[in-house]
Amino acid sequence: MVLDIKPPRSGALDSPYQVSSQLEMQRPHKANAEEMTKYHSDDYIKFLRSIRPDNMSEYSKQMQRSAAVKLNKQQTDIAVNWAGGLHHAKKSEASGFCYVNDIVLAVLELLKYHQRVLYIDIDIHHGDGVEEAFYTTDRVMTVSFHKYGEYFPGTGDLRIMSKVMEMYQPSAILLQCGADSLSGDRLGCFNLTIKDNLVVATYSYEPTHSEDLGFQKGEKLKILSKDGGEWFMAQSLATGKTGFVPHNFVAKLDTMETEPWFFKDISRVDAARQLLAPGNTQGSFMIRESETSKGSYSLTVRDFDQEQGDIVKHYKIRNLDNGGYYITPRIGFNNLTELVQHYMQNCDGLCTRLVKHCQNRVPQKPWWQDEWEIPRETLKLESKLGAGQFGEVWMGLYNNDRRVAIKSLKAGTMSPAAFLAEANLMKQLQHPKLVRLYAVVTEEP
Repeated sequence: MVLDIKPPRSGALDSPYQVSSQLEMQRPHKANAEEMTKYHSDDYIKFLRSIRPDNMSEYSKQMQRSAAVKLNKQQTDIAVNWAGGLHHAKKSEASGFCYVNDIVLAVLELLKYHQRVLYIDIDIHHGDGVEEAFYTTDRVMTVSFHKYGEYFPGTGDLRIMSKVMEMYQPSAILLQCGADSLSGDRLGCFNLTIKDNLVVATYSYEPTHSEDLGFQKGEKLKILSKDGGEWFMAQSLATGKTGFVPHNFVAKLDTMETEPWFFKDISRVDAARQLLAPGNTQGSFMIRESETSKGSYSLTVRDFDQEQGDIVKHYKIRNLDNGGYYITPRIGFNNLTELVQHYMQNCDGLCTRLVKHCQNRVPQKPWWQDEWEIPRETLKLESKLGAGQFGEVWMGLYNNDRRVAIKSLKAGTMSPAAFLAEANLMKQLQHPKLVRLYAVVTEEP
């Protein structure tokens, strides 16, 4: 496998990880015209050689070929070219700031010893030059993830790539990762990183499908992919098993999300409603994300007033310039855990001392990703909510464990084709303030 990362950010990447200290550094020789014209036309190379000072790029493209030679001679299993990735250059013209296609030259070198080479391009821009070079051969397969991918760190598209590997069975893989695909790049959205993506289960979960993964509260898992929307592909560190897990049953390890008093996605109104629910008493509290100030938090506390009875009060948690937090300027805290511990010892200006975190109900698991057309017998009607010209709306249960609203259409009010067309449109409309359509029943009663 050959990994290419464009040069502008090589130093920034190497600095925190000290990658270079773990590698054997190779000095390539200057590529000659014969080597470059294995792909590019003679006239094009002659034109490039006449330009000054661009002949320095000859060193970069030779690095890619040298990496391929190392692999062919079995002198290494993985080779890295930090300065490569000029995937736009065409046979007889420059494109996208790329003059000589070092990737094509590397693939040609690999084809001397390998029957099938897989080229994977993860970049904001499509690797069109490489695709064009090998468009008519079955010895090179190109897979390009570009521009619109919202990929979680370390994933790409797991389902696509696993199928490609299974069907194509390459003996060599060349991977091009543009600098704009790295985590933290402001223009990119691929979030490539070498960090582990570990989470901890905040609730126990029993699997209900053949593809989901059961786990116990407190169990650690590694997230492999977020391609499944609200269901993450994960591997249990305890059992080694893999499967889909509901996103709202896990929290990122060693973060505030694992704290029982932290409520990530909850509004001010819902926070008050939940604290006033049975099971909570005076001093019950939660810390939640601020609705009005991104990156800020609020403390919501249940109190008791002789005249008003049970009430809820909200305190804005402000950020310190050095990264800490405070409610009152006279005392600051390095983190929110310290803040909670302090106010559990002394109310110190709050309406009451913090006693225990708000009771947190087990969340409703997300709708299973492949359940669109469901059998009629999986729904149970309980109580009618309303009726109109086209049908009725009922409160009911799905699979006897998930409370849902069920809308039934009167016979003859809409054709099956029109019904499915409207349903498919509604399926795409997802917003916190819209009622979400989960599934349809198309069979007649």
